[in-house]
Amino acid sequence: MPSYQLDADGDVEMTVSHPMFEVTRAPGIASWDQSALVKWRRDREQYERSMRERCAVTNEVYESVVKSVVNSVEPRILSDLARYTFEKKVNEVTDSDIMTAVNKKCNTMLNAHAPDIEEVFKKNLKMNLRELDIENRVMAYFVDFDRLVEEHGLSGVLGPEKLDNAEDNKHSIVKQRPMTYYFAG
Repeated sequence: MPSYQLDADGDVEMTVSHPMFEVTRAPGIASWDQSALVKWRRDREQYERSMRERCAVTNEVYESVVKSVVNSVEPRILSDLARYTFEKKVNEVTDSDIMTAVNKKCNTMLNAHAPDIEEVFKKNLKMNLRELDIENRVMAYFVDFDRLVEEHGLSGVLGPEKLDNAEDNKHSIVKQRPMTYYFAG
């Protein structure tokens, strides 16, 4: 007796679902430009989340699946970083070295020039008052704020790490949990 069943067309009915994978390419560092690194860091975080999710489903070992940061850097850039920034041989550069340098570059203002912060926020930070869902409206505003802080290298001054590490931040508006009131209409 066969251990499988056939459907009306004579095809074998699958009893176990087959996992579906999408090809997920690791983002590469092709430029040491601050804006390119900000985008790369965001894409890398998304890539790592996807890989962790995949490993949770397939029971693969994360370290054997994910592409290393070092191997994500264009060879010429890696060579120059090793020589001039890290003062090491290329094969001695670690993922940690590169991530530290990327975070430092992304979290500092470009060429130590502070943009007109008021103008940047005035021009780019708007609350969508047409959004009916108030919680979504506020969330979108904070997401836009964080994006602007990251893109303009203001994380060292205005970023969430700065607020999290503040000595007396218990009265900070950002740290307080917003209360949502629902009124019966």
